[in-house]
Formats: sequence, C-alpha cells, structure tokens
Amino acid sequence: MPNSQRLLRSLAVVTLASSTLASVPVPAFADAAADARTARARRFVEDGMNVTLAACDFPSTCRHHPPLRVRQDDRDVGDNKVDHRVLAFEGMEVELVYAADTPATPRAARAEALRHPNVVELTITTSKWPVAEGLRIGTPRADVERLLGNPGEADDACVTYADIDTQDDAVLCYAGEHLVAIKWSRWFDQ
Repeated sequence: MPNSQRLLRSLAVVTLASSTLASVPVPAFADAAADARTARARRFVEDGMNVTLAACDFPSTCRHHPPLRVRQDDRDVGDNKVDHRVLAFEGMEVELVYAADTPATPRAARAEALRHPNVVELTITTSKWPVAEGLRIGTPRADVERLLGNPGEADDACVTYADIDTQDDAVLCYAGEHLVAIKWSRWFDQ
C-alpha cells in the first residue's frame, strides 16, 4: 500500500474516532458530576454538623471543653414545656432544644429526653472544629464549590445550601475567597 493511501486510511480512522467521541453526550458526564455534587451538598446539609458534634457531650462539654457561656430559658409550647439553651464555645455556638415535658410523659421518658437534645442550630467560625467532607474554616471557596457545587447566585459573602424536603440548610460565608463561617439550621417544630 503506498504511503498516501496509508495516510488517508489513518486520517479516516482518526476522523471516525473523533466523530464517535463527539457523539458521546458530554452533558451526561457534566450532569453526573453535578448530581454527585448535589447529593454531597444534600448530605452536608443533613449530616455535616454531625462530625463536629460527635465529640460533644451536651450540655456539659464539647471536645472536653466546657462552654464559655450558656443562655437558657424554658418555653411553653401548647401544653408542653421546652428547655432551650444556647452554648457558646471558642469559635462555635450551638442552639439546643430538649424534648418537651408534658404532663402525660412518664418520668423515665422525660429523663431520657433530657440526655438527648435536638440541635437546631450550629455555627462554626474557627478551624478548631472538624466538619464533614474535610472542610474547615479557611478552606478556599473554589475547593468548597468543587466539592458541594455552587448553589446559584447569592450574596457575595454567603451562600445557602438547602434541603427542601427537610427544610434544613447550611449557610457558608466567605471573606475574600476563604470560608469564614458555617451555620447549619435544622427545622424544629416548636
């Protein structure tokens, strides 16, 4: 086979390969990556604070440190009484709601409820506290968006990742191009 025919055959193979690659739906790959980021962001909203809270024994300590300040009040919600507390640690604030104390609740159930508070809000402002997905205060914004995606146009300083089903959200705030605060809010019917 002469060289000119080999060259034409090689060009035909390259052209065929290129046209085959061109027909692969690239948006499907982009959609899969976006879907993975969306799923990761949803898990971050739902469970992201659990990495931080794993080392806490509320209301007394977190990572073996007592709170610096405690605000506590009782709230009446219908026939129930709710124990509401805000615990401030260095670089972290936690809002807790202990289960309702109802006249019909047995004493043992009330005691068990007081051992397991509902965390309704957690704010972290220092890198001292670990966070899910390996994020920490100080992480570059580009790294956060590569991991969780960009939830869309928002205030330049803060963006909100929300789970419509649970009504929970995580607000990430930036100074310049670095993460400076994360605030999780869980919906709690008071």
